[in-house]
Amino acid sequence: MAKIVLADDSKLARMQATGILRKAGYEVVEAKNGREAVELIEKHNPDFVLLDILMPEMDGAEVVDWMIDKGIKIPYVVLSADIQFSTKEEFLEKGAIAVINKPPKEIELLRVIRENLVS
Repeated sequence: MAKIVLADDSKLARMQATGILRKAGYEVVEAKNGREAVELIEKHNPDFVLLDILMPEMDGAEVVDWMIDKGIKIPYVVLSADIQFSTKEEFLEKGAIAVINKPPKEIELLRVIRENLVS
C-alpha cells in the first residue's frame, strides 16, 4: 500500500482528500503545516506528497525548496483553492506533477497519483 503525506492547514480539506485516498486504498499521514510535512516526509519516506500552497510555518513552496535542496525526489502534487497561472508555472518548473484546484475531483486526484507513483 502506497503511503501519501498530505499537507494542508485546512482540516476540512484534509478530511476530504484523506477520505478519497483511504477509500482508494492509500495510507495517508496528515500535516497541518509545512513544517509538519517536512517532519513526516523525513520520518515516513512516503511514496507521494500532496501539498497546499498557503500554510503556516512553512508554505508549500518552502517545502518544495527543502525537498529540492535535500535531493528528495518524491512525486508531488500541489493542491490550491486559488491558483494564478504564474504560481502554477513556478511549481511545474520545480517538478510538480500537477497543480489541482481544491477541492480536488476524486477521479482527477486518483488518476494523477496512479499515473505517477514510482513502483
